[in-house]
Amino acid sequence: MKTRILIVGHVWPEPGSSAAGSRMEALIRGSQTLGWETTFCSASKRGDLSLDLESMGIGSLTIKLNDPSLQVAVSQIDPDVVIFDRFMTEEKFGWRVEEACPGAIRILDTVDLHLLRQAREITSRVDRAPDFREWSHEVALREIGSIFRSDLTLVLSEEEMNLLDATFRVPEELIMHFPLLFANGPDLTFSGFDQRNGYRTIGNFRHAPNMDGVRWLSDEIWDQIRDGLPGAHLHVYGAYPPANAMAMNDSARGFESRGWARDSRAAIRSGRVLLAPLRFGAGLKGKIVEAMLTGTPVVTTGVGAEGLGIPRDFPGFVADDADSFARAAIRLHEDQELWTSCQMHCPTQSRPFTDITGWCDRLASRVEPLRRSLTSHRQRNIIGAMLRHDLHRSTRYMSKWIEEKSLRRKLDGLRE
Repeated sequence: MKTRILIVGHVWPEPGSSAAGSRMEALIRGSQTLGWETTFCSASKRGDLSLDLESMGIGSLTIKLNDPSLQVAVSQIDPDVVIFDRFMTEEKFGWRVEEACPGAIRILDTVDLHLLRQAREITSRVDRAPDFREWSHEVALREIGSIFRSDLTLVLSEEEMNLLDATFRVPEELIMHFPLLFANGPDLTFSGFDQRNGYRTIGNFRHAPNMDGVRWLSDEIWDQIRDGLPGAHLHVYGAYPPANAMAMNDSARGFESRGWARDSRAAIRSGRVLLAPLRFGAGLKGKIVEAMLTGTPVVTTGVGAEGLGIPRDFPGFVADDADSFARAAIRLHEDQELWTSCQMHCPTQSRPFTDITGWCDRLASRVEPLRRSLTSHRQRNIIGAMLRHDLHRSTRYMSKWIEEKSLRRKLDGLRE
């Protein structure tokens, strides 16, 4: 009998606009290789960039907030596993899943740790590393609560695994390393130094670190690059660019805002160097992995390289101040021998991020024992039990109140 999987999404997956969308596509395709019967649902509106799930043979349905539609779907599907794609999704719908199908394993996919991203954004303004003062912010409390309420949580990097262990004392049996994955493998051949020119940067502008990075690049880094390399040009790509991002377009200084790239890899591989000036954030950076998949050397920050371990054979440079970043960008663009050496490291460094079958096999090896021992697993997680109890009492009754209010409004409309 096939394992039935229900994925509850905060949004419909958009592989062409975000690394989170690419990760979800890879997870869905991986579930297919395992022979799992998968359905995806979301309360959000599908966009033009949304993945065509139906053509992949994946069931899909639209649910509503503060409405029993998810419980109806869960009762009909009777899933063995339910995956929530962010902690906010688990907050809204976790209690409904537990009410409709208490025997289903509930898995939280963090995408990246929002609590770490938020703490770094706070401390980036005061130029210091996060400490205990940042771990009590609302996002941290909500996300850690969601992790404890879940039977298993997927975490993007070993660094984030260590943070959950050392700082938040999350038991090892509640978390699993599951990195950023891409459904499409690396380029079969890489174009060479002389076939490329200029710089590229890319990232979904709805993601705050990307917008901050482009501002930093424009305000403090790019003019230094142009001073050292007159005539240099940069193409800035990203989905959902706000007006102030497009307003940075200035062809006279070689700073060109191109908006959304229909093919992110084509956009990246057309340049000689990818710039990823990220001052805060969390998880793994899809733009850097895609650069490696296209054989494009990178200049980034310590935050940007996090999750890759900043290996000795990192395909580029890591620099955390504007001056060092600009010098590295110029050197990498102009030194053909150095550039070629960095490109040679791309296949080795990118390989783990396309091993969908291997990582999904590891996920299955955690799911199967959980199915056999779910009751005892939950009994050992007393913190999770307490948090689920409290969430049921607060979130459940607030949602029920909104649901009842909406129903009364509809009835009143019919009477009129």
